[in-house]
Amino acid sequence: MLAELHAGRSVGPPVVAAGGVWVPNQADGTVSHIDPGANRVVATVAVSDLGGLLSAGCGPDSVHSFMRDTLLNRRCDDPSSIAGDGRSVWVADNASGGLARIDPRTDRVVQRVPLGADPFAIALGEGSLWVTAYFHDPHEVLRVDPSSGRVLATITDLPLGGGTGIAVGEGGVWVACTYARSLVRIDPSTNRVAAAIPVQEYPLAVSAGRGAVWVRNEDSSSVSRVDPASNRVVATISGMPAPVGRTGDDAMALGPDGLWVTGVQLLRVDPRRDRVAARIDLSGSGVAEGFGSLWVTSIVGTVQRIDPRAASPLR
Repeated sequence: MLAELHAGRSVGPPVVAAGGVWVPNQADGTVSHIDPGANRVVATVAVSDLGGLLSAGCGPDSVHSFMRDTLLNRRCDDPSSIAGDGRSVWVADNASGGLARIDPRTDRVVQRVPLGADPFAIALGEGSLWVTAYFHDPHEVLRVDPSSGRVLATITDLPLGGGTGIAVGEGGVWVACTYARSLVRIDPSTNRVAAAIPVQEYPLAVSAGRGAVWVRNEDSSSVSRVDPASNRVVATISGMPAPVGRTGDDAMALGPDGLWVTGVQLLRVDPRRDRVAARIDLSGSGVAEGFGSLWVTSIVGTVQRIDPRAASPLR
């Protein structure tokens, strides 16, 4: 382990963006900014006023005390998701039913976007922000202009149960529909669902890149590899570790050395051979890759910096 950092309470999956590592503190309404050069938290940015959520029964002594639960308790996570690029960090703010943009130069919230819906997860791509509003009725995916904050499209033709995890890349917007056991492809040129692809049980985390889309099927202990050219599953990698932490806090990291999947162990999937190639004996929920390292949210609530070369090859 290269470093272990303490952020806030109930840390969520980290994101590498805008020259740093950003961690949502889901029981605090804040985001921690980690400087990878100094290996320390350099700022804690207040995003939300948690008064309404706390009065509704949320807080560190309620749903945030549980390790694994239902998706409904994600309504109490604030921030529930982070996405970013080289200039901005976007945060899902459940307390206000909208988004907040952090300027990484000042570590301050400089823009707020009301959505009128609780954001479950957010992703950046195709010139837009994409938001799954799993708890909204009807279930929907919102396309938002990051410059103006205007909602450009509302996509509602989703399978039963609506969308949860989301990723943008490989020519599409990819949404996990957890209770429908499917991965939906949204065509960004039409803002319509172009395909619904059957996967295994309880799909949640999604990554896109390396010529494929990757979906973690939590209750099937597998990852589905989807070919974006044919919109079908072309490989299923079994033997994934059981998730740890609260449902919805897991994430995958797709980097130059493969696809990293968290759980009771940290596993690396070889995307050329569609099999588990290496492991690190480390438990965690979220993971991101950047600055030559893996950034893992541990089960004890810290952010651990790991050298990916520490992985033990599997034969």
